[in-house]
Amino acid sequence: MRVVIKVGTSSLMLPEGLGGGGLRVAAIAKLCEVVAQLQREGAQVVLVSSGAVGIGARRCGLETRPSELAARQALAAVGQVHLMRFYDELLSAVGGRAAQVLLTLENLAKRSQWSSARATFDALFAIGAVPIVNENDTVAVEELRVGDNDTLAAHVASMVEADWLFLLTDVDAIYTADPRTCADAKPIRTVTSAAQLHAHSRGNSSVQVGNDSKTPIEHAHTRERNTHPSPQKNDDALAGQTCSTSLRAAEAQASVKVGHDDANSDKEGNK
Repeated sequence: MRVVIKVGTSSLMLPEGLGGGGLRVAAIAKLCEVVAQLQREGAQVVLVSSGAVGIGARRCGLETRPSELAARQALAAVGQVHLMRFYDELLSAVGGRAAQVLLTLENLAKRSQWSSARATFDALFAIGAVPIVNENDTVAVEELRVGDNDTLAAHVASMVEADWLFLLTDVDAIYTADPRTCADAKPIRTVTSAAQLHAHSRGNSSVQVGNDSKTPIEHAHTRERNTHPSPQKNDDALAGQTCSTSLRAAEAQASVKVGHDDANSDKEGNK
């Protein structure tokens, strides 16, 4: 079995003012424990991790992320090293082995590069390593970006022919309405069609649905996609308990993004 897990910036970082806005080390450690347990049960696991730009900004003492591309790329370089150090040490502590894989849109779009990346993933699985994937922000140009790590995770899931794709977020499910503003909002535990998503997407920030994306999530031909909250609950979701929304990949033909990792969304904040 192959599993892809995507984790966003807000699941990795403390809010400003809490511990200096540093890493949620306990949450990352719990995630690494779950990954190691999945491996012991025979699964091959890929972790798509956001956080490089946000962590780089905190490491450099910046209160806001810069708008200039080169400055964001520099922060990504600083933050990625710091993030990988924690993944490496925490996975090693539970018997795992981390490997860094940085991808660009060109790697995904050109067949020769796609095949090379696929072969690399297979080789990493063969040696029992956990590929830690992020977009290669330090070299990606604005016009040729994957854009957000939900979409990157979908591409990776398709590339490795994953059985499961889990999207960790700070909301616990897709809702019938925005749960922050609507007291009657109810969680949707299973999505069986695109129409079901579209019916609840208008004015609802807990789900964004679209079919016009250049790199839509429907390209991930996984058996199921689960979205669920921060890593404290991911072992429950991986065990099939109802703290998530399950999207039946063969039937839900829409690009889906659940929740909000932070106020800035994945497009820049989660790299």
